Amino acid sequence: MKFKSLLVKVLMALALVAPVAASAQAPAAQAATVKAVNKQVVVNYVSGYSVKAWKNYKVKLGAANDTGISFKHGTTLTVVGEVKYKKRTWYKIADNEWILASYTLSHKAWAKKAAVAKKAAAKAAKKLWQPRRYLRASRTSRTRLLPWPRPKWASLTFGALLVLIALTAPA
Repeated sequence: MKFKSLLVKVLMALALVAPVAASAQAPAAQAATVKAVNKQVVVNYVSGYSVKAWKNYKVKLGAANDTGISFKHGTTLTVVGEVKYKKRTWYKIADNEWILASYTLSHKAWAKKAAVAKKAAAKAAKKLWQPRRYLRASRTSRTRLLPWPRPKWASLTFGALLVLIALTAPA
């Protein structure tokens, strides 16, 4: 019985002291200040989709904070302000219009990404149209020829094949 009452007293004392100790260790809340900038960024999201603009960077994301404005992938925006809030960087596009910086790229990074994509498409197209090589099936059946190695386009889906054809077609 003495053990239980002693345990209850110790727990009650800790419950009274813990909030005071936690508040003493908590850093002072740092007010986020908007830094004025003037730069151009490009929206980098999923092709064919958009990024929403929010009314305020401090409010939890949701329908109440939605401006109804969205920017498509590849859209160039002029940033007039920048703020770091809760380990996220937000860009101010206009009054009451904010977007997350993680969904944007600078013009230089955007151009580099486009060049890499163009180079990869050209490389894939080059591999796709290599001439077929043939290997004889056996020494006895000289009339039967088998394609070897397997053509590069055989493993592509129909949609990917159409995309590669469209990329390699002259404009």
